[in-house]
Amino acid sequence: MRWSFLLPAVLAVGPVAGAHAQYFGQNKVQYHRLNFSVVQTEHFDVYFHAAERDAALAAARMAERAYARLSRLLNHEYRERQPIILYASHAEFQ
Repeated sequence: MRWSFLLPAVLAVGPVAGAHAQYFGQNKVQYHRLNFSVVQTEHFDVYFHAAERDAALAAARMAERAYARLSRLLNHEYRERQPIILYASHAEFQ
């Protein structure tokens, strides 16, 4: 009686397990060189891709405004330039 329930389960799982083996290795990490450009502000070096220049300039302005406000509020100044790295997508970040 127990075997009659087990046989359909084994038959159903068997083809599924074999199907996943065909996709092994397709998600390998593929590396490519990222060429960054740099925008230098008074306190930051903003690294970005050339296609994202407008976003990088906006980020640089925001970083300087936030720094001015927080350095005044916290009475603290950076001793050296701080890097900010912007990626075009989450996939490039990974």
